[in-house]
Amino acid sequence: MSATTDDRRIGTVELEKRTATNRSTLWRWYTSEPPRFPRPHYLGTRRLWWLSEILAWEAERLERPAPPSLERLRPTAGAAQAPATEATP
Repeated sequence: MSATTDDRRIGTVELEKRTATNRSTLWRWYTSEPPRFPRPHYLGTRRLWWLSEILAWEAERLERPAPPSLERLRPTAGAAQAPATEATP
């Protein structure tokens, strides 16, 4: 049986690079209730994740709407920019 790229396991270092986070953030995500991130699988003392689970999490995350706190950062369509005002002496 040939393994596809989705069937491989990735470690913490590769996952940190992929998600642009650190170990603490990953831990907080997968220990929250309900978990906001796939839980790791342990091989001895190593934490490993199936790449297919991470890809599914990424796809789900892209489909979710932006949280309200980030909506203010999203530009509105057709919004005119305010003209620059000059400072008066």
